[in-house]
Amino acid sequence: VLSQSDPQSIFNERLLSVLGMARKAREIFIGQDQVRDTLRKKKSLLVITAEDISLNLDGALSRYVENGQCQRLRLVGVTRERLGNAVGIRSTLIVALSLNSGFARSILSFYDGGSDANE
Repeated sequence: VLSQSDPQSIFNERLLSVLGMARKAREIFIGQDQVRDTLRKKKSLLVITAEDISLNLDGALSRYVENGQCQRLRLVGVTRERLGNAVGIRSTLIVALSLNSGFARSILSFYDGGSDANE
């Protein structure tokens, strides 16, 4: 269990807060179907996944990461329930933001490349 002063916990809380604001602004894609449909339309996304993502979904995302269509953050210490709660639903394994959005830029601006959040 991470303490609230742990850098990973601070990063997660800031990121989850930004996701909540993106939900209120209706600038977020929530769930596997919405994210996959958006990726199939060749949109560039910042994809954020819970720590407990399934291997199948993880594999499907790898293709988009490898071809440069999306950037991905896997949140260490954030379950599907916690990620879902941040965006106003019960649970979700995956959310995404347009890579050009201010919300994505905000998350990337405070993301530390040395953090364990990205796997």
